[in-house]
Amino acid sequence: MEQDTPLEYTRPMAGASRNRAKTIELFHERCVAGDHYACRIEAQLLPVAPDAAYARVARDCRAGDQISCRALPGDRSSWLFPDELGAMSRKPECVVEPRAGCDLVALRAECARGFPMACDELSVVPDSPELLPLATKTNELAVAGCSGGIADECRWAVAVDHSITPRKFLCLMALDCGELAREYERTGQKDLARDAYERACQYGKDPIDTCLDLAAKYVSHELTEPVSGRAAGLVNFACPQIRASPKAIATAYPACASVQRSTP
Repeated sequence: MEQDTPLEYTRPMAGASRNRAKTIELFHERCVAGDHYACRIEAQLLPVAPDAAYARVARDCRAGDQISCRALPGDRSSWLFPDELGAMSRKPECVVEPRAGCDLVALRAECARGFPMACDELSVVPDSPELLPLATKTNELAVAGCSGGIADECRWAVAVDHSITPRKFLCLMALDCGELAREYERTGQKDLARDAYERACQYGKDPIDTCLDLAAKYVSHELTEPVSGRAAGLVNFACPQIRASPKAIATAYPACASVQRSTP
């Protein structure tokens, strides 16, 4: 999937939109042929409403594939797929912190059946005597769910699984590449770290902060610029978009001052 998010150093200045149509088509073909994993990946890649994108995943859930049930999305504003397994943990009243309308008995049953979101939600119930075992179970389930292609569970898994696998999956699937970049940097793989930071900058959801953090690494020579003038290009793209005083910008983003002064 790296091929559908190629590194292009005109990004994000020339637009950060991405076309993953070919990749989606490949997973769609495998999904239609009966590959549940491919259906989960396709749903996460499709830029459409969750209830439409996850229709095949819901079908697989109803057919008894529990990992597909776990892959169904939760939503804080509406209750998606209320009739499928794991529904209570997806109910807005249960997400983040259980409150009125969240059935704790149903949550406990879902946690026992292996839904990590349910276990996680139970772990924050005030005065819960099960906090530690619930957190442990959540983490164990999330590691397994990440290998099953669920990006949300990969976000849990990176906290406890120190391998590259969940970080790489998040970067490839969700273009959430910061954890991967930091792991590469920690292990001295600087070129791979730079590419992961670049992918986050070029395609990620928060290009301003991400690109400026990357520019700072280029300015300080922590990482080597992939092309001449990359740091200046990122700074001249991002710094004017920050709504703050010049002094505040220079304090929070020193690359803004240092690179712009050295740019003709």
